[in-house]
Amino acid sequence: MDPNNPGNVKYNEIGREYIATGICCMASVIVVFVIMNLYFTMKSKTYAALEGTADTISTVKSVLRKR
Repeated sequence: MDPNNPGNVKYNEIGREYIATGICCMASVIVVFVIMNLYFTMKSKTYAALEGTADTISTVKSVLRKR
């Protein structure tokens, strides 16, 4: 990271790789956890949410058609 310290380049590269790998692992674990959480908690509400979205889209379309 420090251009004035060429002796630390190898160490910094290795550390950067470890940090990037750890961030990627944590992000993937968090994403999987969130998806499973949403799947289990919102399974019954998904259809209602989709219907609400469809109603909103149809309302917007009708408003745009009136203009």
